[in-house]
Amino acid sequence: MQDADRMESLGAIGLARTFYVAGRMGSSLFHEDDPFALSRDLDDRSFAIDHFKVKLYRISETMNTRGGRIEARKRVMILERFMEDLKGELGF
Repeated sequence: MQDADRMESLGAIGLARTFYVAGRMGSSLFHEDDPFALSRDLDDRSFAIDHFKVKLYRISETMNTRGGRIEARKRVMILERFMEDLKGELGF
């Protein structure tokens, strides 16, 4: 059950959920001057994409089952692809 709860934080659903929660909290999508925290501390309360590095990329390591870890890694790859696309669109 714990793996299933964590799995919802990843992949396309997790991506949508991250931005939904950030919007509800009044957070920005990213820091305007340093969107990928290259020269600042991560702050996932203020910037949605910081949450990827702070928490989401690490969830696969916390899965209790082998199958959960495999599926979580696949879903983390979806988040990583999104981040690469975002970097391209922002010119990084």
